[in-house]
Amino acid sequence: MRVGVVIVNYNGARYIGECLESLRAQSRAPDGVVVVDNASKDGSPDLIASHFTDVALVRSPSNLGFAGGVNVGIRWCQERGHDAVLVLNPDTVVDSQALSRLVDAARRHPRACLTPLIVRADRPDVVASYAGSLVWWRGRVAPRYLGQSARDQPHGDVRMKIANGACVLLPLSIVGEIGLFDESYFLYFEDVDYFERLGRAGFETWYVPDARVLHHESRATGGRTSPLGLYYFIRNRHHFVHKFKRGTVWYVIFLAYEAADAARRAVLLALRGSFGLAAAVIRGTLHGWSGRLGPDAQAAMAAPVEH
Repeated sequence: MRVGVVIVNYNGARYIGECLESLRAQSRAPDGVVVVDNASKDGSPDLIASHFTDVALVRSPSNLGFAGGVNVGIRWCQERGHDAVLVLNPDTVVDSQALSRLVDAARRHPRACLTPLIVRADRPDVVASYAGSLVWWRGRVAPRYLGQSARDQPHGDVRMKIANGACVLLPLSIVGEIGLFDESYFLYFEDVDYFERLGRAGFETWYVPDARVLHHESRATGGRTSPLGLYYFIRNRHHFVHKFKRGTVWYVIFLAYEAADAARRAVLLALRGSFGLAAAVIRGTLHGWSGRLGPDAQAAMAAPVEH
């Protein structure tokens, strides 16, 4: 199996070097590594170009979002005849045996996407993987092992509904059948969308706990504690549930939950003086209801320049 690694970078200078070094240290070397840079302003593309000449660097003149960047990388791997892609966040560190063990798991599960045990970089004994199931009425993933001890994980592979987009081994045969990532999300939920489409097409998702990856989570966006991350999370969860459950009772229940949740969040955040976050909740909710998709200029202004 020929495996290419796809990394989407946005202002990742603080961590991208360690990530790429960990790929160099793999017991089973990848067959190619491509970094798709989303118009970074922190010098990380130059760092990659000067220190990692074995890595292909694709510089996008604009921010394509996570899904757009992944799709560029997938096409790069397809053009080079790879059989699978490892989609990897730039703020990860891959254990030296991880790729080898994911490839072994791909042989055990030939019609499946694979995700490793992901742990917190600051606390490697704590699971940071969001692999689990879906709770449709809340528009959320229910992670099975998040926050648990990494030492207490299963000894064998576990079938999942949803995996963590921070590190996923995706056979290109699946891409050939269900297509690329949905770029309308721009940021957040594009991976959840992909796993839902994958499952509906008859493919599987497996959690492989003997493959291990460390993750400095949400360093590029600030996560849901930043206006940028919270806006896209609120907006895109609506788009996700609407896309797959409109016309069903689950969508009606979700709408009621969403309205109550948005009101609760906005009031609590405003009472705490977090007016930027409260505004992000309101804008995300309104844009979700109106069907607004793609990049949002006002949210982008809130994006941190550094991790």
